Amino acid sequence: MKTILLMLSLLSHMAIASATGGSTVAYEEGLASLNYHDMKGENFGDKAWRALLANDPVGGTHATMWRLLPGFDSGIHKHTATYHSVVVEGVIENSYPGETKPVRLKKGGYFTVLGGAQHITKCVSKSPCVFLGVMDKPFDFIPKDTK
Repeated sequence: MKTILLMLSLLSHMAIASATGGSTVAYEEGLASLNYHDMKGENFGDKAWRALLANDPVGGTHATMWRLLPGFDSGIHKHTATYHSVVVEGVIENSYPGETKPVRLKKGGYFTVLGGAQHITKCVSKSPCVFLGVMDKPFDFIPKDTK
């Protein structure tokens, strides 16, 4: 619960600071209003989309809403930064190489993946998976075979 509260607090401060230029209120009208773009050019195939909520993922701390189509499988990979996520829709399976019982998370479930930890993320529901991801460093995606 502390992780969720911390993420929501961080996200609200980031959103207000970047989106309002100092005003005290920032909001959107829901998931349908987000501007998702595909991740084909970043080794994600045609089943991953993201919408930036706050800040630039190239520059550092940022919040991103991810939308994964059913059947999405990230393959084994890692990120330099630790990230924290909350599932908004669908069922996400997060696992580590060799793990025999991957964790399946539904709406409201949350997970943290430490920077440098190899892992696999899948959308295992019949409907798209949506989750909020927050990182305090630039986003990167390092496939297993990359050094």
